[in-house]
Amino acid sequence: MPALGIDYGTKRIGLSISRDMRFSNRLQTINNDSSSFEKIKEILSYENIDTIVVGLPRSLDGNDTQQTALARKFSSELEDKFEANVVLQDEADTSNMARERLKSQGMNDRQIEAEVDAESAVIILEDYLSE
Repeated sequence: MPALGIDYGTKRIGLSISRDMRFSNRLQTINNDSSSFEKIKEILSYENIDTIVVGLPRSLDGNDTQQTALARKFSSELEDKFEANVVLQDEADTSNMARERLKSQGMNDRQIEAEVDAESAVIILEDYLSE
């Protein structure tokens, strides 16, 4: 069954997908607004997804932060709204890794900023799949 990777942010939510549980690809970035759950619901239904992997941000020393609490709350809301297995995955430094990946693909700064959240979701999902 396919899996959805999520890089949760207060302004934007990056989404990735693994259709074969081996490789992850950028899907899209959506605004974090009142329509976010509806957009996620459409993807879950269309792609027949049963596992959602949400990145869990922490400080560099491994402690929880304010963003950690927000990601946990978002994950709980996903569990309440959808019939899917929601998993939390450490997302240490994924934004920097995503920027480096996109830069190595020849993207300019503007293109990188447009794709960084979805690419971070790719890394989160790849980490989950490699465990």
